Amino acid sequence: IEASLAESNPNRLFIWESTARGYNHFEEMWQSAKRARTQKAIFIGWWRNDLYRKKKGSPEHSIYWNGELTKEEARWVAEVKDLYGFEIDDEQIAWWRWKFEENIREEAKMFENYPPTEDYAFQMSGSKFFTAANLSDRRKIAQGQPFDCFRFLFTDAFRDTKLIDAHKDFAQLKVWHKPKPGGYYMIGGDPAYGSSDWADRFCVQVYRGYADGMEQVAEYCTSEGDTTQFAWILLYLAGAYTNPNLQANVIMNLEINGPGQNVWAEIQNMKRLIGTSVGLDSSIAHVLLNIQNYLYKRQDSLHGSYNYHFKTDYHTKERMLNAYKDGFERGIITVNSQACIAEMARIQREENGDIAAPGRKKADRVIASGLATVAWHDFFRIRLAQAGITRAK
Repeated sequence: IEASLAESNPNRLFIWESTARGYNHFEEMWQSAKRARTQKAIFIGWWRNDLYRKKKGSPEHSIYWNGELTKEEARWVAEVKDLYGFEIDDEQIAWWRWKFEENIREEAKMFENYPPTEDYAFQMSGSKFFTAANLSDRRKIAQGQPFDCFRFLFTDAFRDTKLIDAHKDFAQLKVWHKPKPGGYYMIGGDPAYGSSDWADRFCVQVYRGYADGMEQVAEYCTSEGDTTQFAWILLYLAGAYTNPNLQANVIMNLEINGPGQNVWAEIQNMKRLIGTSVGLDSSIAHVLLNIQNYLYKRQDSLHGSYNYHFKTDYHTKERMLNAYKDGFERGIITVNSQACIAEMARIQREENGDIAAPGRKKADRVIASGLATVAWHDFFRIRLAQAGITRAK
């Protein structure tokens, strides 16, 4: 239908109206309209309907209004005021509670059909993995974080890789914080089709580590490129955040499944070619040699052998994403990317126990962040605690 619509008629107007109904095609259209220059996304909350209220003195009002808001209600009432300038009154709250208790009786369905804000509209069928309230709070903070935008230009050699400025709508790389002299950094890399059969984007997350947490400083995410170029990007970013005066201040954790094996092979080959006619010169080589690679070992193994990097399966994914969730929910992991937070909002625990985005929704940013979290948790956290490198210090 969309392909048949007029593109140049000066009187054209297309209106797509629906309740959210989960993370489906309509949600994709909604997000597209928010980004577009020639479309407008308009959210209409249930509180706009003046019939949705129980008048003072009515039996419903006396039953369902007890004089104060619940913690969850107070949160979205404040959000409605902040986002739309509308004050929800007690008669409307009485209607909301009545509707929920006597008609809907399911929170996700209530928010889907009567969302107070757009963030509450798109509900998932499974159990949410990240807390909606925390995601909403962090999204507001992330909206105010400035960042620089770049794109990579490639030739047939790593040494000629260039980084150029880009418009935010076409940026592959977003940088919130440039390298700091005393910084320790974790880099998580998830190549396209590494963590799942439909994860078709290359993603790198860079976090700065402290003894008491970590903060996102850069994010690379695109469907463009190949595994060799992705290896170059990992080394480029690792080299940029490496401080030769600090021993192994950067650790890299790569999803080694599928295409990740070729990424790792390219990284190893580049190091073997140092000093050759087709390799890297010494000015770059000493930086790359200072990068620490994540070493995987089973958590229940006392003397097991180590393997380079991370292979995601049902069990390792459980541990990785729970570590990321725990840090995020406790407030010790700071996420500055609005796009990453949007992906986190879609993550759910399926009926079979798997943690994933529903259908073919993307979770590349979340997986790469989880890889960085495991690297911090297993290697840098104790080391930074022993050195007293906290956020405050």
